[in-house]
Parts: sequence; C-alpha cells; structure tokens
Amino acid sequence: MSLPFQTSSRVYDLLYGDKNYTAEADFIHKTLMDADNPPRQILELGSGTGRHARLLAEKGYTVEGVDSSAGMVENALELRNNQTLELQDRLNFHEGNVCNFQLGRKVDAVVSLFHVVSYQNTNAEVFAMFKNARSHLDKGGLFLFDVWYGPAVLTDRPAVRIKRVQDDLLDVKRLCEPILDVNLCTVEVQYTYLVSEKPGSTVNEYQETHVMRYFFRPELEQFLEASGFRLKTDLEWLTGNPLGTKTFGACFVAEAV
Repeated sequence: MSLPFQTSSRVYDLLYGDKNYTAEADFIHKTLMDADNPPRQILELGSGTGRHARLLAEKGYTVEGVDSSAGMVENALELRNNQTLELQDRLNFHEGNVCNFQLGRKVDAVVSLFHVVSYQNTNAEVFAMFKNARSHLDKGGLFLFDVWYGPAVLTDRPAVRIKRVQDDLLDVKRLCEPILDVNLCTVEVQYTYLVSEKPGSTVNEYQETHVMRYFFRPELEQFLEASGFRLKTDLEWLTGNPLGTKTFGACFVAEAV
C-alpha cells in the first residue's frame, strides 16, 4: 500500500483526461478577478501535474507550484519544458509539503485545487496549511481553495466505483472503495489500480489509500480566522451557485487580514 499519488502519478493525467481543466481555470480566473486588487502572482499548494498552473500562466499569471509527490512534480516540470519560453518563465514547480513549504517571498494569491485541503485530515494539519498560506501573503492577499463539502457527502454518500481508461500505450482500471467515518468526518478511499502496457503485457496491480476529510462552512471559517484570514465568499465549484446538499465540491475565498 503506497501513499497518495506516489505510484498513481504515472497514470494520473490519463485517469483525469475527462476533467475540464479549461473550465476550471476560467472559473478560478473569474473568481480572482472579482477581487478589489486582482492578483498576478500565485502560489499553488498541491499543483499536481501542472495543468491548472499552465492554463493560469496562459492567462498572464506567474505560478509557483508545490506538490509532495516527486512523480507529480516530474510530470509538471516536463509539461513546463514543453511550453514556449514565455510560459516557462511564468511557471515553476517544487517538491514539498503544503503545510511547511516556503517559497521565500510573498505572492498575491495562494490557490489549492482539486480538494488538496481535504487531504489535511487533522485540525493540526489544516491549521498548518492555512497558516503556511497566510505566511506567503501580505494583507489583502487572497486564498482560494476547494474541499469536499460535508452536507453533500452525508446526503449522497460516496459509493464503490470502477473507472477504465486507455490510450495507445496503457490500459488502466481503477477500483474505488470508500469507507465513511462520520465521527472523524473522513472518507478513507481504497484505490486498486490494474495497469497494463499495450499490447497484451502482464497486468500490474497496486493500491493507494487516500483519506479525505469533508468540511462544513462554520469550521472552515473558524480555521481561517485563527490563521489570519477573513472569509470573503463561498460558492459551488464551477457553477458559482450557493452551497447546498448537492454541492460536493465547495469553493472558498478568504482574504489575509
């Protein structure tokens, strides 16, 4: 059993080939542009394979990404190296922990996408990540993140799912088996991957455990206030609608005070 994304980084982009990164980057851009002082320099906590960062760089942002998975960072740097020199100048990626990585300078905004905050399972981890985000911002800087939203998780509980994807080189099957813990407000997701290289090679099996915490608005507001932020707005991821029992992905925007 391996840690999240230590082995699946190899097939991550294939598994999420149906994810609409363009629409998500547009949503992030619009949300940030609604601020009184729209940011231009971003630190992304949990930057994955760099696809959000690249799209944001295309919109004119300078993005520094950090991720704990060496494989993810390797993929992101490969993506960066395949861009124009202008985009390469606006993109950089680092291996590190989102709770303590230090860029060494301030930025205008910190973003954390695709539920990276939900990977912080304990109160101490959430505080550490939020305080680290605050340390990279001057007063008025923005912190945008999304989480698994508690009311939706408890209304439409996670279920066993199977996903199969393939390209010219790989055939990947992923089994997702969630275990809900209502006392800890977590979902332990057991992933089993069956990966074979074409044509007709031996199937390799490996597993990862992802423990995801779901959150409620009042506790997030308390975490933010204790970390030096003021919650500005909350909205449903991508739609911008108010949060509700069908809002599995909730987006929050806070301002450094």
